[in-house]
Amino acid sequence: MKKRWAWDMLPMVQTSYLFLPAGVDNNSTQPGEWMLEILLTSDTGFEAPDDGSEPDPSDFVDAAKCDSTLSLLSWQSTGHTKLNWFSGVWNYFDYPENDDDPVEHVDPPFRVTRKTYKLDKLGSKDAVLAATAGFKQLLAESPETSVSRNGKKVAKTL
Repeated sequence: MKKRWAWDMLPMVQTSYLFLPAGVDNNSTQPGEWMLEILLTSDTGFEAPDDGSEPDPSDFVDAAKCDSTLSLLSWQSTGHTKLNWFSGVWNYFDYPENDDDPVEHVDPPFRVTRKTYKLDKLGSKDAVLAATAGFKQLLAESPETSVSRNGKKVAKTL
């Protein structure tokens, strides 16, 4: 029988949805290829300990100071690799520490950009459209940010 603990009862406390454009090879990266991540954090007060031990609720931030957030992340290849997008890229890199501040990695060659929005501010279609426009603008302002599909440049932003 599989060993379980109480935290298994909290599905989707932090959930990521990963998207690659059609036609991208999952097992290699080319310059300009990208992956979009939509990261849903249900409670910013929950943080799993780095050592893998059971979280202690008494260490959580006061609920009144917590939020539910949605983060958009762009994982952009800036060079050729033989890395799998999931295990070699997404599972390899840490998230950027700050929003709006792209992180450049040399080995392997990737740029990671994040923008986080509070879910309670995304209650209308206009708010969602403004958020996605803000993320696209952030990517457009990043140096050399472009989106390509199968080696052909198709757009300046996502």
